[in-house]
Amino acid sequence: MTTDEPERTPGRPGDGHDATSPGGDETLVDPTLGAPTIADATIADPTPVDRTLAAPGVDAPVPPGAARAGAGGPLVISAEELASPTVDARANAMRQATAPQLVRPVGTPPRSSRLRSVLPLVLAGLVGGLLGWGVSELVSQSASFERAMVDCFENFDPTSDACNYEPWYGMSQTKAAIAFIAPFAIVVGMLIAGWDGVSSRSPAKFLSLAGRALPLLAVAGVLGGWLSQEYYSSAIEDARSVDDLHFPRGVAWAIAMTGIGVAVGAASRSGKRAVNGALGGAIGGFIGGFVFDYIDLSDTDGLPNRVVGLMLTGLVVGTSIGLVETARRQHWLEIVSGGMAGKQFILYHDLTTIGSGHDCHVTLIKDQGIGAQHAFLERRGDALVVRSVNPAAPVSVNGVTTVEARLAEGDLVQLGSTVLRYRAKAATMPTGMPAFPAGAGAGPPAGPPPAAGPPSG
Repeated sequence: MTTDEPERTPGRPGDGHDATSPGGDETLVDPTLGAPTIADATIADPTPVDRTLAAPGVDAPVPPGAARAGAGGPLVISAEELASPTVDARANAMRQATAPQLVRPVGTPPRSSRLRSVLPLVLAGLVGGLLGWGVSELVSQSASFERAMVDCFENFDPTSDACNYEPWYGMSQTKAAIAFIAPFAIVVGMLIAGWDGVSSRSPAKFLSLAGRALPLLAVAGVLGGWLSQEYYSSAIEDARSVDDLHFPRGVAWAIAMTGIGVAVGAASRSGKRAVNGALGGAIGGFIGGFVFDYIDLSDTDGLPNRVVGLMLTGLVVGTSIGLVETARRQHWLEIVSGGMAGKQFILYHDLTTIGSGHDCHVTLIKDQGIGAQHAFLERRGDALVVRSVNPAAPVSVNGVTTVEARLAEGDLVQLGSTVLRYRAKAATMPTGMPAFPAGAGAGPPAGPPPAAGPPSG
């Protein structure tokens, strides 16, 4: 749930405008910190109201020695008044008023956070399983071969077309397994690899990610189909009933689906993601293959059984990869405010690009204030540092406008109007350090983020 911003947000970092306080007071705003300037000042006071720096709803007494002029006279703030405890209370209240509106308070993420991170790959596996079944049926000609066998047994005629039917790849069991498994593995793998583009509503990103994975998936699909059939043929030589087929089929599909995960991880240029994919693919493939023979929707037509079986296999493969990735993640981002609120990004690379471009690792849409390549997340030893690509378009960390800052667990990073929270497991959590304000010897003064455009050179 997002909260609409007020018509005028006081002290937004980088705007440099004066803001109006809840009580109608005019307060000097520091354009870097987005908080009231606490300094001796003389401000024209059009009304004879009491101007103690108290938090809204707190009746603060006028400090002794305060000089008050009549209507229209100047307001003099003494050093004794600035030392009052109510100053900090009022300043904190105004900082909270200028803070970004979040979909939920900062703190420990809810249990639904893990489910939210897994759900995209669950959907990718389900959709991939359905589409993969369709492509597999066309390439393997399973339905045509099945119909020909039924016709041959019902009307046995050695000279009939049915009894002499051969698929395009011949009658080899190994080739049949490759023709059936490889297309399925390729389609499921492309959906899993490119689903980030689907959830980001970026066709260009989907095509880029899926296209990069396609050659690797083709090799993995062929090898997986061959190896799985070789194992399965040898494992069922002594099988005496259908019950003896479940475990070998589960292992065979685990072998085939392991290749999907390896290819997806390799396409993203991440060894850790390749390991996650291999583990998830093996687990999901074994479950899908093991229960395949239990699916018995029709005794005369294997088509419904294959539809359900392959959809289930795609579903559990996607779910298993998602669960493994979530369980083994060390660093990630979650969007807490903006058009993509709720989405999470696991960080796998030493240098992560963030922007609106489809070639970024983290693609943020629905925000015109984010450039094509807006910021980098850079691994420096045990620390994670965020830095803006263009010093004239800084980022904001915990409300402080900056061109570079070291992140700690729970820090809020704002690009344009989108706010992300950095998350890290305790064992890998870096120690935060103050951000370097924009303009403090690190480049030009802070300005509004540029509109989305081509990546900077």
